[in-house]
Amino acid sequence: MSKKICLIFIICIILTGWFVFCQDTQEKTIDVKSFLNDKVWDRISTPQLAWLNNNTMLLYDGRVDEEQRTLELYDPAAEKHAVAIDKEKVLSVLKEELGEDAPEAIEWPDAIESNGSVIAYLIENDIFSIELNNSAVKRLTKTEAEEESVAFSPDGRWVSFIRNNDIYLIDWKNSKEKQITTGGTETLLNGKLSWVYWEEIYEHVDVPYSWSADSTAIAYLQSDDSQVPTHTFVSYKPVVPKVVVQHYPKAGQTNPTVRLGIVEIETGETTWVDCGEYEYLARFKWLPGDKEIAVQTMNRKQNELKLFFAERATGESRLILEEKDSCWLNLNYAPFFIKQMNQFIWLSERDGNQHAYLYDFNGKLLRQITKGKYNIESAVDEITGKKARWFYFTSNKKSLIEQHLYRVSLDGKKLEKLSNGHGYHSAKFSPDMNYYLEIYSNASSLPEITLHNADGKNLMLVAPAVADFLKEERYSSPEFHTFKTEDGLELPAMIMKPVDFDPGKKYPALIYVYGGPRAQQVHDVWSRRLQYFHVFAKAGYFTFVLDIRSGLEKNKALENSAYKQAYGMQNVRDILDGVKWIKQLPSIDPERLGIWGGSGGGTTTLFVMTHSDVFKAGAALFPVTDWYYYDSIYTERFQSTPGDNSDGYKETSIVLAAEHLKGHLLITHGTYDDNVHPQNTYAFINELIKHNIQFELMIYPWRKHGTSDEAARIHSYTLMLEFWERYL
Repeated sequence: MSKKICLIFIICIILTGWFVFCQDTQEKTIDVKSFLNDKVWDRISTPQLAWLNNNTMLLYDGRVDEEQRTLELYDPAAEKHAVAIDKEKVLSVLKEELGEDAPEAIEWPDAIESNGSVIAYLIENDIFSIELNNSAVKRLTKTEAEEESVAFSPDGRWVSFIRNNDIYLIDWKNSKEKQITTGGTETLLNGKLSWVYWEEIYEHVDVPYSWSADSTAIAYLQSDDSQVPTHTFVSYKPVVPKVVVQHYPKAGQTNPTVRLGIVEIETGETTWVDCGEYEYLARFKWLPGDKEIAVQTMNRKQNELKLFFAERATGESRLILEEKDSCWLNLNYAPFFIKQMNQFIWLSERDGNQHAYLYDFNGKLLRQITKGKYNIESAVDEITGKKARWFYFTSNKKSLIEQHLYRVSLDGKKLEKLSNGHGYHSAKFSPDMNYYLEIYSNASSLPEITLHNADGKNLMLVAPAVADFLKEERYSSPEFHTFKTEDGLELPAMIMKPVDFDPGKKYPALIYVYGGPRAQQVHDVWSRRLQYFHVFAKAGYFTFVLDIRSGLEKNKALENSAYKQAYGMQNVRDILDGVKWIKQLPSIDPERLGIWGGSGGGTTTLFVMTHSDVFKAGAALFPVTDWYYYDSIYTERFQSTPGDNSDGYKETSIVLAAEHLKGHLLITHGTYDDNVHPQNTYAFINELIKHNIQFELMIYPWRKHGTSDEAARIHSYTLMLEFWERYL
């Protein structure tokens, strides 16, 4: 063969290889923006709804095009729909008032008067009311200060809100304003929650204070942050950058001092509730009749809880019951009051699972209502009307990965499952409890809303699931499996196969993890997270979601197994057992495995990568890297205090283990992450630098936890996709 022919032959081989490479690259070129943008997010969202006192409902469907969105009223008894407001009129008035700052479309209100006469919006930090009978718009505030936490009094007269850390009222009909608490400062908060309470105890509640049913008083927390350590965030703009100071207690540090007050609307006088000594004021709720309020307190270790009933007039309290656990107690939203009987239902994990217990108002236990190897997940807030003989709740009784609606008779003798169809069901009951709206989805079906009577009969479809979206997207429906750990425990797993899956090919696999106690990840439910997995499925990757034992919503004993070693070696063992199972699957390339997760999942990703060598690459998004750097309440719940568990803090520190990192690493963080401070990432990568370990880093300027705005979301998943393509 001549040299010329040889050269042509070699060039042909090279070009053929280049063509195959280009073809493979084109197959993996995914337009992330096309299905992670806000319009797609809206299209697959769940319609918003609220029951009104007359048993009609207010509806808002954000899935339709923006210009078509409006508020609707629906009467289930008459089966009638009606437009609630004249949106053109409302938007026109707001445009005249606000100019370029006016909204371009109708949105869900920030507050709804319970009789359906008026709604309220926070626009440019001021409050606007809109009457539903005539679409009249009124600007209620016009101040330099920011108004927040807007609510209506139960009688519909007052609009309440927080300004400059004090509670104010406005009579929305005549715009007369009244300040009902005083003394609010940057560190003394009346009504507004201290950050760590908002994040870890009250679960991001929008309105942290509570009106009495007779509209004559408000119960609120006063938080003193003056002794709480601070953390500073520096923006990139303007020219002299903005600086934000946050009061944030880290593990072992001083918490805010919090007390409960009841302010009388007529006099403006506050009565302070006396519940003795405590570290956390964890819940408060008015009793029927408004003469007493239920208060829950906890100790610093969060393993002792006390329920008090306190008098509105004097603030004096009486102890109703106590709960204790060897490790920690999980909060819930009990008590649930039964108006007609002076009794309440309490949820407790005292027998190993979360079940319902019936008490009288003196704290006498009457009976345990539910029993079994399952958990009550949520419950109807108040039991009233003709259905007061039933307690309605959701539970994982049918399956660990599903949630269904049940009801049980108050004597505990009759238990009924009301929901049908595999997946996740939740319910919102009408005020008289004659109807409920059921929100239902599963991992292969977008959410739908149906109307039912209290006996579970399906009356009508209120909001159908979006048609054809999953088909258009060529969505790869998840499959659910289990894998066994070395000690014989079965753990749930979810698989999403690549689009155009070919059983004859070998594929890289991405393992998604979280790793926190009572934070189960494998559920048969539709969530936006599935869209992220779909990005990778389109690019030719398997996605696996693996649960760890302490994360299961199965029983308290499994949760407690992580105590003082949370996110530690037990997680590693469970995940590596899952990896063994994955490697045995015929379509998986065992040499091309990646691991990733955000927040606690970022923590688990880094801990696994510094304590094993099975992953070729990993992406850790906004991770905690040392529990000394995270907030007191969450950390100490699972790790106890640093003084009590110094070895546990050391053994679960990823900063101290950084030199053992194995595999290619991508780490991302927002510079205004007031939840997991950027300090966590800086401390970890500083150790990598010390040991000359290379890594990839993406910083998101002035983004908070989750970097969830459209631009950052699209950028983050494009970044990850390119990272996986380089290393897997």
